[in-house]
Amino acid sequence: MNHELFQPTLKPNVDYETKSYNLNHYLLAVVLGGLLPAIVLGVKNAGWLRIKPLWSYAIAAAGVAVFFLTARYAHFLAVGTGIMYYFLLRGRYRIHMGLFAKTEPIVPEAVLYALLGKAVEWFLAAKGVQLFHGN
Repeated sequence: MNHELFQPTLKPNVDYETKSYNLNHYLLAVVLGGLLPAIVLGVKNAGWLRIKPLWSYAIAAAGVAVFFLTARYAHFLAVGTGIMYYFLLRGRYRIHMGLFAKTEPIVPEAVLYALLGKAVEWFLAAKGVQLFHGN
């Protein structure tokens, strides 16, 4: 008889509970807010759902790089970044909803990051050429 089968799988004193935002509300925050809410809320939600940080940071880095390369289409690319996070989080989100069925409120943080994101986008649109290319 194999005695490994009778050993506990979960480690003691480890919290295995996950948290998450509602992914539909997350996409709405991305569409209305832009790149900053997409990245900040996406990285935070990925951490809560215990997704490997490499994937989350890779999407964030790609979103920021593409934002600076093509600032004209910034909002469109921010939505694309939010959709990439959506597909990254979707599987773990379904498991989370099956086990815990509870989501965190996203509205206060989404409004804060949307306002900050729009201020940063406005600043880069107004002063970005001078910052990157001089006078």
